[in-house]
Amino acid sequence: MEHDPHEIWTNVREVVGQALTKADLTHENIKAVGITNQRETAVVWDKTTGKAVYNAIVWQDTRTQKIIEKARGRRRDGQVQGHRGPAARHVLRRPQGDVGAG
Repeated sequence: MEHDPHEIWTNVREVVGQALTKADLTHENIKAVGITNQRETAVVWDKTTGKAVYNAIVWQDTRTQKIIEKARGRRRDGQVQGHRGPAARHVLRRPQGDVGAG
């Protein structure tokens, strides 16, 4: 799976700017910044241009998918087993367009 690293960077800058504005602070008030991910996304940046060499590459391991489906009581076809009512289907279903996080 791939993500646009420039879109991620733009979104981070926007959220940080909103947070600083809401707190009535500036960049001068920031002493340190911690950045983390789930160690499954990689981006290579060109240190000269500051541009990403390529999209962020996301590794998604699906070896445990069957175990998760069994724990949720769901078959591979998406049908929910052992649950009644329309709400159960929506709670246990993965949202459409869900981005694997990152």
